[in-house]
Amino acid sequence: MSVLQLEENKKSLKKSMVWSKAKDLILLKEIAAEGVMSNKPRSRERGMQWQRIADNITALGQGVTSRAVRDHYNVMAKKYRARMAQEERSTGEGGAELTEAESLLEELIHIEREMERQI
Repeated sequence: MSVLQLEENKKSLKKSMVWSKAKDLILLKEIAAEGVMSNKPRSRERGMQWQRIADNITALGQGVTSRAVRDHYNVMAKKYRARMAQEERSTGEGGAELTEAESLLEELIHIEREMERQI
């Protein structure tokens, strides 16, 4: 491998994923399809599922790691929980109708909570 090829490989690895609403939806669909939340947190099975999700997203043309995928989901879930709590406090009920991504996220959070209760 030449020096030029090594430099190109380094540049391609350093590009970070820029998440968009469309990519968020793809991520949430992948998480739901893999059934990640149905396994215990920090289990080998869950780790392998995060890796498969990262591989599937990488196959779409954007390289990501399993950690990046997992961290992005956790950030999305945290923001969603905070927004829903704020809406509930301000209106006393849920807000406007949920988008497809929000309903998927809500379902995944619910499954995750159920799994944590079983532990």
